[in-house]
Amino acid sequence: MYDSFSQEVKNELCATRTKLKCCRASLLYGMLCGASEVSRDRIVLDTENPAVALSFSRLAREFSGIRDKSDSILTVIDDPAVVERLFLGLGTSPDAPVPDPAVMSCQFCGWSFVKGVFLSCGTITSPGNAYHMEFLMRNEESAAGLASYLSELNVSPKITERRGGLFGVYYKDSESVVDILGHLGANRAAFKLLDVKIYKDIRNNANRVANCEAANIGKTVAAANEQMRAIETIIASGRSDELPDELKQTLDLRAAFPDATLLELALKHQPPITKSGVNHRLRRLVDFAKTC
Repeated sequence: MYDSFSQEVKNELCATRTKLKCCRASLLYGMLCGASEVSRDRIVLDTENPAVALSFSRLAREFSGIRDKSDSILTVIDDPAVVERLFLGLGTSPDAPVPDPAVMSCQFCGWSFVKGVFLSCGTITSPGNAYHMEFLMRNEESAAGLASYLSELNVSPKITERRGGLFGVYYKDSESVVDILGHLGANRAAFKLLDVKIYKDIRNNANRVANCEAANIGKTVAAANEQMRAIETIIASGRSDELPDELKQTLDLRAAFPDATLLELALKHQPPITKSGVNHRLRRLVDFAKTC
């Protein structure tokens, strides 16, 4: 689907011009490392995104030395001679371990390489869903090589085996996903994810506060009900005269104002007492009621 968030990110990345030739080489090399098929005889880039296909085609022509006048977009190269020229132009070979440091020569080449891998085999979930960014590599060796390289860039991923002998190098935390998008140059996508993250954090905090308040209200109501039952029991037993004067005052005030808060009850005492003092007296009344 061209309108998915993955495709939006790839379109944004493809719209950004890579000025340095060494970085363009690293970008193309990353696309080859993430391609579905690469050998000395054949290269297949499996993509449904026209912008990715066009970027690959232009870079492949640049580094293989193809000078044809065709306007066709290359996503399959099945001429061994062209494949050989392409890898020679990059300074590596199809058999080299992934990634080959010989291709990357400046401080920006590393993230250009990762950008290329994402363009050819990367996916990312839409904002609002669970955070998930993944590079689907064609074999275990290339997945391990990519994961090791990403760890060197201080964004350590996890690896899992997928169907068809593929291996996913993935992230499930928002911080890593946003960090990588920023390094790749997908700033709009990174800000979109940040906006969603901030909204989720605010909503979750509001829910936690609401739940906490609801729990506190529930406890307060339960305590007030217990106190009123205790007072009714004491009055019905005719033993209220056995109470000390301070407890009699608290009993009479709670009976007269069953919906009052502890602070309100505290201020109604003569002389006024503290909330904790009221609470302590009410607990004593509840205990006394158990003997009635």
